[in-house]
Amino acid sequence: MSSAYAYIQLTGHLFKVTLKGINDWLRPNAENIAKGLIEHRKPRPVVDTDGYVIGIKGDGAARMTIADLPKGIRQ
Repeated sequence: MSSAYAYIQLTGHLFKVTLKGINDWLRPNAENIAKGLIEHRKPRPVVDTDGYVIGIKGDGAARMTIADLPKGIRQ
Protein backbone atom coordinates (compact mmCIF):
# COMPACT_ATOMS: atom_id res chain seq x y z
CA MET A 1 0.00 0.00 0.00
CA SER A 2 1.44 3.34 -1.02
CA SER A 3 1.84 6.02 1.63
CA ALA A 4 0.13 8.46 -0.76
CA TYR A 5 -3.19 6.66 -0.40
CA ALA A 6 -5.40 5.59 2.48
CA TYR A 7 -8.01 2.88 2.06
CA ILE A 8 -11.27 2.91 3.96
CA GLN A 9 -13.61 -0.07 4.18
CA LEU A 10 -17.16 1.28 4.40
CA THR A 11 -20.44 -0.53 3.69
CA GLY A 12 -18.71 -3.18 1.63
CA HIS A 13 -17.12 -0.71 -0.80
CA LEU A 14 -13.44 0.12 -0.91
CA PHE A 15 -12.66 3.82 -1.34
CA LYS A 16 -9.26 5.20 -2.25
CA VAL A 17 -8.79 8.61 -0.62
CA THR A 18 -6.04 10.98 -1.71
CA LEU A 19 -4.88 14.18 -0.04
CA LYS A 20 -6.15 16.16 -3.03
CA GLY A 21 -9.55 14.44 -2.76
CA ILE A 22 -9.78 15.24 0.94
CA ASN A 23 -8.84 18.87 0.33
CA ASP A 24 -11.29 19.22 -2.56
CA TRP A 25 -14.14 17.83 -0.44
CA LEU A 26 -13.18 19.05 3.04
CA ARG A 27 -12.53 22.72 2.31
CA PRO A 28 -15.98 23.47 0.83
CA ASN A 29 -17.74 21.40 3.52
CA ALA A 30 -15.72 22.42 6.60
CA GLU A 31 -18.21 25.04 7.82
CA ASN A 32 -21.17 22.64 7.59
CA ILE A 33 -19.17 19.90 9.34
CA ALA A 34 -18.24 22.27 12.18
CA LYS A 35 -21.87 23.40 12.59
CA GLY A 36 -23.03 19.78 12.66
CA LEU A 37 -20.48 18.85 15.32
CA ILE A 38 -21.43 21.82 17.50
CA GLU A 39 -25.12 20.92 17.18
CA HIS A 40 -24.43 17.25 17.93
CA ARG A 41 -22.58 18.11 21.15
CA LYS A 42 -25.51 20.12 22.56
CA PRO A 43 -27.65 18.37 25.19
CA ARG A 44 -30.65 16.68 23.57
CA PRO A 45 -33.30 14.21 24.69
CA VAL A 46 -33.23 10.54 23.76
CA VAL A 47 -36.80 9.54 22.96
CA ASP A 48 -38.26 6.02 22.80
CA THR A 49 -40.76 4.81 20.20
CA ASP A 50 -43.68 6.04 22.32
CA GLY A 51 -42.29 9.59 22.49
CA TYR A 52 -41.09 9.46 26.10
CA VAL A 53 -37.71 10.91 27.08
CA ILE A 54 -35.56 8.03 28.32
CA GLY A 55 -32.24 9.87 28.56
CA ILE A 56 -30.26 12.97 27.69
CA LYS A 57 -27.13 12.95 25.49
CA GLY A 58 -24.56 15.64 24.81
CA ASP A 59 -21.82 17.56 26.59
CA GLY A 60 -22.65 18.22 30.23
CA ALA A 61 -25.77 16.06 30.18
CA ALA A 62 -24.63 13.64 32.90
CA ARG A 63 -26.69 15.23 35.71
CA MET A 64 -29.34 16.96 33.61
CA THR A 65 -33.07 16.38 33.98
CA ILE A 66 -35.86 17.16 31.53
CA ALA A 67 -36.41 20.44 33.36
CA ASP A 68 -32.87 21.52 32.39
CA LEU A 69 -33.60 21.18 28.65
CA PRO A 70 -34.85 24.22 26.72
CA LYS A 71 -38.64 24.16 26.29
CA GLY A 72 -38.35 23.84 22.50
CA ILE A 73 -36.67 20.45 22.63
CA ARG A 74 -38.58 18.86 25.52
CA GLN A 75 -40.93 16.08 24.52
